Amino acid sequence: MKIKPIVMQEINTTHTSFIVDLHLDYNVTFITGDSGVGKSALYSFIEELSANDKRIRCFNYLDQKKNYKASIKNSKDKLFCNRQCRYSVGR
Repeated sequence: MKIKPIVMQEINTTHTSFIVDLHLDYNVTFITGDSGVGKSALYSFIEELSANDKRIRCFNYLDQKKNYKASIKNSKDKLFCNRQCRYSVGR
């Protein structure tokens, strides 16, 4: 069963010479790929966009002491972007 995204269906932004046009088809989306293909750059673009769009919350592995788990649990109608979740999920 396909569930439409609750918070937003697309992210559009421009950063220097990069144009970001993401279409979110599901509530959970993983960005994966080899080293150097732009995953961290994409995270940075979304993190920058989150400064003006309060629907977006960004976390990375350095935020472990900022109680992001409680923030996620107590938030509603937010798009969460987690960088390097292999370090942060389950801790």
